[in-house]
Amino acid sequence: MPTIIKGNPEVQELPAEREYSVTRGWRTVRRFRGSRQAIDDFIPVALQDGSSIRVQPGDDGVSTLEVWFDDAQDGSSVDAEAQITTTWSVNSNDLEKDLFTHAKFASLVEADQQALRDLRESKIGIADAPSTGDAAEFANLIIAGVTGYTISQIVLRRTKLISSVAAIYAVNANANKRYTRAGLIAAEGIPLAVRAEMPGAGQWLARTGQKEQLGSGKYQVTQEWWHADSWSPLIYTLVA
Repeated sequence: MPTIIKGNPEVQELPAEREYSVTRGWRTVRRFRGSRQAIDDFIPVALQDGSSIRVQPGDDGVSTLEVWFDDAQDGSSVDAEAQITTTWSVNSNDLEKDLFTHAKFASLVEADQQALRDLRESKIGIADAPSTGDAAEFANLIIAGVTGYTISQIVLRRTKLISSVAAIYAVNANANKRYTRAGLIAAEGIPLAVRAEMPGAGQWLARTGQKEQLGSGKYQVTQEWWHADSWSPLIYTLVA
């Protein structure tokens, strides 16, 4: 039997319909039926809690209002926290680095390093450039106009899909701070399968989090940590 909405006898609530998916959690559509004017008057009330609505006018002067909610709407213990879907992924990020930061440049003797710097600054000509070994290879790159090289950096990403009422925020307290591998695992509870993809050496730099509203009424919260052999201890504080 339809439920009479308290305070508005002209609006009746029809049986609700619920759905659940692992990516979106619970969603409930509650339907209300009444005169067009009564439904129009009821819309502001529905919008206070619902994530989206739809009005279907009928030919008989009666309208049906559908209101979508991002929970089960049944008084159960299924709360916003239980609807959080967390996805971990290991991605890559391409970085352009200066040619002279390469490990092979650092292994050259000081005289060759200085000659290559002078070559790039046009202080010496091609005839005076190093002509043997790795130094010659660097000289050829400089002559060809190459100033840098690309490396692929490991990026650890956590994506949370949450209800519109969940109190989840992009965590920025440690943004631009560095973690050890063990420290990051302990702080974020990274799953074992993901840990296997994390290098044993190096450090992880926390990036600024992002929160995005989706068309479904959900929110997506994304956090990233970028790996490098080392991050400057002068610039980036180590998270204890």
